[in-house]
Amino acid sequence: MAEAIRLAQGTLRADELGPVERTQVRGGPPGARNADLIVVALPPRARITIDTPLPVLTRMDGDTIDGRGVELRPDATAAPAAAQALRAASSNLGVTDLGIVGFVNGIEVAPDGDRPIRNVKVTGNRFQVTGNAMAVLGATGTGDAGTIRDVTLSGNHVAANPDGTNAIAVRVLGSQGGLTKGTVRGVRISGNTIGEGWGYGIYLTGIQSAGQDSLAGGRLDDVTVSGNTIRRTAYDAISVYGGLAFLTEIAGGKTSDIRIIGNNLTTGSSSAVNLQAAYTFAGGSAGGITLTDVSVRGNTITASDRPDRCGGAGIKVQGTLSEANGGVLNPSPGTISGNRTSDVAVTDNAISGCPRGILVAGTDHPWPTTGAISDNSVRNVDVRQNRLAGNDVGLVVAGGLMFAYAGLPSGDAAIHDNHVNRVTVSLNTFSGNGRDLWIIGGGARDAADGHKVFANTVSVVDIRNNASSQNLCVLDENYIERSTVQVSANSISAVNCSKQ
Repeated sequence: MAEAIRLAQGTLRADELGPVERTQVRGGPPGARNADLIVVALPPRARITIDTPLPVLTRMDGDTIDGRGVELRPDATAAPAAAQALRAASSNLGVTDLGIVGFVNGIEVAPDGDRPIRNVKVTGNRFQVTGNAMAVLGATGTGDAGTIRDVTLSGNHVAANPDGTNAIAVRVLGSQGGLTKGTVRGVRISGNTIGEGWGYGIYLTGIQSAGQDSLAGGRLDDVTVSGNTIRRTAYDAISVYGGLAFLTEIAGGKTSDIRIIGNNLTTGSSSAVNLQAAYTFAGGSAGGITLTDVSVRGNTITASDRPDRCGGAGIKVQGTLSEANGGVLNPSPGTISGNRTSDVAVTDNAISGCPRGILVAGTDHPWPTTGAISDNSVRNVDVRQNRLAGNDVGLVVAGGLMFAYAGLPSGDAAIHDNHVNRVTVSLNTFSGNGRDLWIIGGGARDAADGHKVFANTVSVVDIRNNASSQNLCVLDENYIERSTVQVSANSISAVNCSKQ
């Protein structure tokens, strides 16, 4: 395999091969940018053992690797070879019908230097790995960054990963902290199957800094996730973050034009679809992050039989989510302010068996310790023609929430001045839910002493033409359950439920 790649790159000449190997080079001379076809000439399911890392797929513009069902496996004694099966850094490149087994990471599309990459297709492959099966990275851990456009990840099978709680099956990232800003545009993730046990199924992030230097900027847009089947991930089946900050600071990134269509999702212990402008963890800070123009349409979401099914909601649409802000990992509280989620359509989805079928919230802070979360917002959300059945609550709309994990310590976190504005709830069918629709200005559940939830708002909600046997106009400006958190001065205004 390594020799075939080097031939296609032009770093190895055909006359340097042995006589038997030369007979396998057919057609015109191989070389850089010659649109070579690499066909593995072994029976399907035969194994190729890799004892040294394969070359990065650079200078292979127009080439295709057709594995014909052959399996790549690392030598059990060669740890460097096992880290990454293939890294693609060329345009107009295809990788198809390979089995990638026993590696940490499978196929990565990422810059090698600052050359733009476009039109990469990873199709019909089989993965049995423990890290990322497929990744598209606008910036890499080695400092390379650039623009990646038009990547297709389609028809691949990702096997179950029983020990994969912290692993991501499919990862798409615009920029990483401490590096030059990257841009990813035009990604199609379709018709893939992802088995049980992964931490995340499909994970899309515009900008991320995890224990690295702070980062401003970065872009992810024009992404379609359609027709995939994902089973019981430890966390979200599909995550879309404008930005993620862990122990550090991000600012100014944008994620836009995201379509999540027709996927079949069985939740694990978190949401099936999680949309947020910013997610912060362990004192991370985020400001000015934007998530906009998102469609979540025609997905089937079924809760698993786990006690923590759905992680609280089948579909979440939030301005921010903050966890472990301050505390043991980072005692300094982060600043989470000015992040915006807008123009989201949640339509024609079927959701059953979750604590909350759909959650639309300015912010939720489930693991509070310290710090302030303020001035984050969700605006212009269309919740239409969904079928919400057998959930504890079909739909929750809230300005600010602190629905914490039970038993967490007291602190002084403050959730205030977060806003949800302009939500339309129409033509949905509610059946068998404990409560069909609930609007909360600000609320707390299971959070301990010292925290505050105040001055959060919900405004301009139009509820009309839904099928329900319940009163859909249930409003709680200030809600407290199993909690001593101070909840006050939250408000709800301009709710129209005259034609519910």
